[in-house]
Amino acid sequence: MNRKDNKGVEKGNIMSSFLVVLIIGIISIGIIIIYIIGYGDQEKYYGMPFILLLYTIAAGFSIVKIIKYIKYLKYKNIYEKSSYFLETKFPYSELYKTSGLWFEAYVYNELIYEFGKDSLILLNLIIPRLDSINEFSEIDILMFHKSGIYCLELKDIEGYIYGNITSSKWNIGYKYI
Repeated sequence: MNRKDNKGVEKGNIMSSFLVVLIIGIISIGIIIIYIIGYGDQEKYYGMPFILLLYTIAAGFSIVKIIKYIKYLKYKNIYEKSSYFLETKFPYSELYKTSGLWFEAYVYNELIYEFGKDSLILLNLIIPRLDSINEFSEIDILMFHKSGIYCLELKDIEGYIYGNITSSKWNIGYKYI
């Protein structure tokens, strides 16, 4: 998966959509100015500038939707070739909507890229809880590597964790985005 930051991609989509609508709007204003200069005194073309403006706005939004759909298909194609998809078979439509799943897929693919040959990586393990009936815990990623066993609980939250090996408690700070 080529996307490093899901939120950045969304910002990029919004910016490209805005630029397309802006360019089409400028073109429509140019057409209206040309119309006014050429046909301004003729009564039979009275509603034409308004119709042209509505048409160009509708065309702009249609083009934006088409561009978004093409990007969606591009990333879906990339995702369906990823190790995460081959392992989990989660549909891209679910991954696309859920930032937590997307983050899990990103981390898994990075781990496969970095340690794939020397490790065994398991996803979404369901573990029954000993202290209760019919309750379970989930381990997002469990990695067995020659350097140790790594149990990962992933959260798509920006922030920090600090402490040291002698601290009984570590401090966590995060910000809501």
